[in-house]
Amino acid sequence: MLSRLLKRVITEKVEEVVSATINQVLDEKLPAIIRKHLTKRFAEDPTLSLTKAGFYWAFVIALQGHWPDVPNETAARWLDDYLSAPVGTSGYEWTPRAAGELAAAYVQEFGEAA
Repeated sequence: MLSRLLKRVITEKVEEVVSATINQVLDEKLPAIIRKHLTKRFAEDPTLSLTKAGFYWAFVIALQGHWPDVPNETAARWLDDYLSAPVGTSGYEWTPRAAGELAAAYVQEFGEAA
């Protein structure tokens, strides 16, 4: 009887710890790893042709270089509002360099860098 109770308590505690660890990885660690990798990749190849998602990431990272407290979702929404053409439209440059220039222009137009 004691053995079953102990086993149940240990199992519940292990499940709780594993669940908390997974949540922390998904909420904190993974986004930080992705941001670090993308920042490095964008710096290494500023002329890299980006997908729509890649360009949004490049803009968010560049904008947060000026305004670190702007949430990712807000920066992405500002990009949508600021662009004259949807991300990925042919005839435009969708590179990390272009995202950085766009972020700098946005900051110039709407406020000062932090």
